[in-house]
Amino acid sequence: MSVTLLKSRYSDTDPATFQLGDIVEVTVAFVVLPVGAERYVMVPQLRVLTLLDNVIRQVRTTFK
Repeated sequence: MSVTLLKSRYSDTDPATFQLGDIVEVTVAFVVLPVGAERYVMVPQLRVLTLLDNVIRQVRTTFK
C-alpha cells in the first residue's frame, strides 16, 4: 500500500479573476467590535477564497 501526499498550492490573486461557474471554498472569520455602551457589531472578514474547480466555467464558455 502506498500513500501519495498532495501538496497544496496557494498564491495571491485578484478576486476578480473568479467567475460565474467556478467552484470555490470560502473561509471567513467573524469579529465582534464594541460600538457603544453594551452594543456590539459582528463583522465578517474574508480570509481565504480557494478555487477548487473551474470545469463548469470552461464548458460554459465553450458552448456560448
